[in-house]
Amino acid sequence: MSVGAGFFDLAIIATFMGLAGLILFNFFEKSLSKDNYRILQITSDINYDINPLIEIVNARNLKIMHQDREMDYDSKRKIIKFNIRISQKGYSDNIAEDIIPAIEKADLPLYSVKWYHV
Repeated sequence: MSVGAGFFDLAIIATFMGLAGLILFNFFEKSLSKDNYRILQITSDINYDINPLIEIVNARNLKIMHQDREMDYDSKRKIIKFNIRISQKGYSDNIAEDIIPAIEKADLPLYSVKWYHV
């Protein structure tokens, strides 16, 4: 509107101020942590207590949103699915490189471990 009224200098200044604000907002937004969601699926023995597994996940400051359990009485296996929220900056799948070895070292009766995106 300022160009139509003949205020070209004001239009140029407003354009540069708007661009500068968007660029600064982009840098600020990148510094904020973002929530990512992953599913950790563990197949274990049916008699296994999952509390040590929950402690391993919580020790890494991950938030378990909910968990699902599936019992297979024929093969005597239990499938546990944790929906996990990760709040951090940058790439979040590097947490799998930390949590999966920790679960494997915990001497739990495991058949499989799966980490995947929701």
